[in-house]
Amino acid sequence: MVSILVDIAYKNPRIYPVITAILSKVLSLEIDKKIIDEILISIEIKFKKIPNVGHLQVWLQRLTLKADKKKEYKELLCQKVINDDIKIWNIDWLSKDIRNIINKQSIIDGKKIEEMSQIIEPTEISAFIY
Repeated sequence: MVSILVDIAYKNPRIYPVITAILSKVLSLEIDKKIIDEILISIEIKFKKIPNVGHLQVWLQRLTLKADKKKEYKELLCQKVINDDIKIWNIDWLSKDIRNIINKQSIIDGKKIEEMSQIIEPTEISAFIY
């Protein structure tokens, strides 16, 4: 089932959120963490073959965040979740006062991360058009 889902996502990036939500449910049924890790590694290897998979990495991080908060992804937004010092945008051109305001505000809400479920709920993906 995972293989079919990954093949569908491989050919249609618009459905990454839906596929990831389904994968979250499927993987929640697996007890052995080693098997889950192998599946996730296989997914990452498959998607290394195509460019611009940052969107998928964001969703894969959502899938794995509760189980492994330190799992690293190349996408800057994913790195920002782990390390708040990561700079996503170049703000050097802004005035010093504005830069200070932006740097003091985190875009990551740790409380929301703690509250979220391991399984991706339909309400998380319903905002996206397919």
